[in-house]
Amino acid sequence: MTPIGLTKRQAVALGLITHRLNSTGISPSYDELAAHLGLRSKSGVCRVVDQLVERGHLVRLERRARGLGLPSSEAAIVAQMLERAAASAAQDGFSVRLSRPVALLLLKRCEQTGRLPGDVIATAVARHLGGGNA
Repeated sequence: MTPIGLTKRQAVALGLITHRLNSTGISPSYDELAAHLGLRSKSGVCRVVDQLVERGHLVRLERRARGLGLPSSEAAIVAQMLERAAASAAQDGFSVRLSRPVALLLLKRCEQTGRLPGDVIATAVARHLGGGNA
């Protein structure tokens, strides 16, 4: 039985992507999806994925290899937070690359304080370097 509004192929693709994201945290490659779906080309996979994104079953995670996520998943939220942190830091002329555990801590602090990621990072760096609040 397929979820309402999805074709059998879309449901199978979504099932594989969901399973892989939940078990490994990484979405399958388009080649893996093509093999699983019995498709010969990546363009067919691209159409299926595009339709799933359009319907809100998946989100694209920008600037990431295998950049698919579930809309409410922690991975998608963390990826969006990382992008916001990087953009905020870039406005101030910095480049930021955070590990997943640090990104989760950043997300938690932003939710607690209602502050932007760049502000939280600036405050943490200032405190670490002995400069007090930023």
